[in-house]
Amino acid sequence: MGRTATLPRSSPVVDEDGLITFEWDTWLDRTLAVRLSNTPHQIVAKRLTEQAAAIGTTPLGIGTTAEGLFRVSYIIRQTVVATTASLQVTIGWTRGLQSMTEVGAALTSNLLTTHETRTYLIRRDGASAITYAVAYSSTGTPAQYEIDVIVEQL
Repeated sequence: MGRTATLPRSSPVVDEDGLITFEWDTWLDRTLAVRLSNTPHQIVAKRLTEQAAAIGTTPLGIGTTAEGLFRVSYIIRQTVVATTASLQVTIGWTRGLQSMTEVGAALTSNLLTTHETRTYLIRRDGASAITYAVAYSSTGTPAQYEIDVIVEQL
């Protein structure tokens, strides 16, 4: 991103007619607006708690945003231990008409401190879904977990 133009501090914000001055209008339009449009923004945040089963491939509901670059982040944490347990997150998308996936580690330590956080930078085709899934297995008392998934458009 280029260097931000200097804020026109010495110029009045409004003129004698109460209208925004040329200097401020130019700065707001050419500097601030461009900077804001280039800032990543969150388009979906999914939080699930008290989960005790697998989650099949599920679209994250980002709508019909254009093709582009996205940052997908998640954190998963085991919240109830079992005799044995395993959790694994998969993020999916389509790029160049090809199905793509990123698969997290299989979390098998079965402790309340068991967690994973990951961030992926992906480029997806327009109008295709970004998905998540959680593979789950547990014996004895059912393990439980919570997961947060966030998608930001860059």
